[in-house]
Amino acid sequence: MLEAIRVYQGDEGKDRVIDDLSPEDVASRICYPLSSPHRVRILKALYLEEKSFSDLVVITNLRGGNLLFHLEKLQAAGLIRQHKDRGEYSISLAGYELLMALAEFYRRGRTGLLPEDP
Repeated sequence: MLEAIRVYQGDEGKDRVIDDLSPEDVASRICYPLSSPHRVRILKALYLEEKSFSDLVVITNLRGGNLLFHLEKLQAAGLIRQHKDRGEYSISLAGYELLMALAEFYRRGRTGLLPEDP
């Protein structure tokens, strides 16, 4: 079945990649930072250009400490960074790649390219 949906292609190297997945790292570095719609909204906002804290307040409708909480979670995961000289936030390469992977996964789910639950 996995071969039919092109998930499994018989490559032994891919098995090692799966074996090397650390559930703890996946949960803390990917799942937790993306577990909030606010954090996904922030990543999307930073996808094309840097934004100031004030810009992000408008985009997220979050204020002060609430926005700062989400920004700190994204920074701790290495998905965004703050430019100290200007104070603006930008997406990191890791954040960009994760957002692109998430968009592809989302697209596949919406277009029926992912298997349905039985």
